[in-house]
Amino acid sequence: MPEYPQGRSMVLARRGVVATDHPLASAAGIRVLEQSGNAIDAAVCVAATLGVVTPMMTGIGGDTFIVYYQADSGQVLALNGSGAAPQGATPEFFRRRGFETMPLRGMLSPSVPGAVDAMAEADGGRSANSSSLLSIIRRRAIRLLRRWPSGSRRSPRC
Repeated sequence: MPEYPQGRSMVLARRGVVATDHPLASAAGIRVLEQSGNAIDAAVCVAATLGVVTPMMTGIGGDTFIVYYQADSGQVLALNGSGAAPQGATPEFFRRRGFETMPLRGMLSPSVPGAVDAMAEADGGRSANSSSLLSIIRRRAIRLLRRWPSGSRRSPRC
């Protein structure tokens, strides 16, 4: 135990590390690692879990940035999962609507969420053969919701 008390719950593991702002999300990521998943598998599970336990802070409908080590190539890679503008969002589209620059607020300002595509890219397409990454996230989040009653201190299982 730490020498100094802290206000956050701890999730302890012997052979892996997952750090999040919620102990249930950390526990879910550790479970994936314990079940022979890799860091990307754990990150996808953590993302789904955080979307359930802290929906006001995160979700798969946003952007993500991933830096990871790819063991087979020995490279450190970075993925920019910031949302792209929709194909039809051309300068002419905005000019026809009276804008001189891209609007910062309102219905015409959002981008296409990039989180799911970035996670699929980091996953290397492994999940694309049997089912989509989004369906894996959905299944894990639904499983978490079914097994984690409101107010429970049990750790989720993705």
